[in-house]
Amino acid sequence: MEPDNAERDPLPKTPDPLADWLEEPGSTAPGRSSWLPILAIVVCVALLSGAAYALVKLRKHPAPGSGLTAGQTALASPGSAWARDFPVSTKADLDGVCRGWYYPQSPAATGPAPHPITVTVLDNAFKMRLQPLSVHVPDGVKKQFRDAWQPADLAKVQIVACVDLVGSGKPLGKCSFTSPKVTTVPFVEGIYQITAYEVATGRKLTEARVIGAEECPLVALVPADDVLHSEVSDRQLYDKLHALVER
Repeated sequence: MEPDNAERDPLPKTPDPLADWLEEPGSTAPGRSSWLPILAIVVCVALLSGAAYALVKLRKHPAPGSGLTAGQTALASPGSAWARDFPVSTKADLDGVCRGWYYPQSPAATGPAPHPITVTVLDNAFKMRLQPLSVHVPDGVKKQFRDAWQPADLAKVQIVACVDLVGSGKPLGKCSFTSPKVTTVPFVEGIYQITAYEVATGRKLTEARVIGAEECPLVALVPADDVLHSEVSDRQLYDKLHALVER
């Protein structure tokens, strides 16, 4: 005979954790878990607000003690540059100008010439920026302007010129090397973008595209694609940038 359960209490039901999410809108009784989505939204808004505040703090300028007004450090385009709160002291600091950094404690590229400049070239083989040991300027250039192309004090540099390979032109022949073994590499025109920025503000001062005029180098690191590009000559750099340095 089967037991008679008619008079017994029914077994308790286990609450469904998804019930609140599946009910019709407005059907959830007060005091239940309908506040969870609202809490999640509030937390997300708070996190986004905090991130925005941190971003504003990072973009703070001018740097303390720079002596520059906010107007003097206005960006050429919003989000294109980031103020550093320390003075320039290394070549790597100046290379950073090509990545959008700027240094409000550096002197502005205004007032009487010369305006010291540093050239930095992106090496495509190593994917790093390199600064030439020197930039040869034409004969007859005044010593004060000549010295401005190779500043002794990096903290006084006012302009950084970024040179970047942006394309290939027509074939120019081949370059031959004898060490470590005899090698012949295709030689093509290198198309470069030259962009000059003011160190103190990140403001773009000028830009130009040129086809590298240099011939086959004596020594070269052959890239993976086995193609060498003609490089920008010192004379080309001078022709495109001397007005910024000498006026």
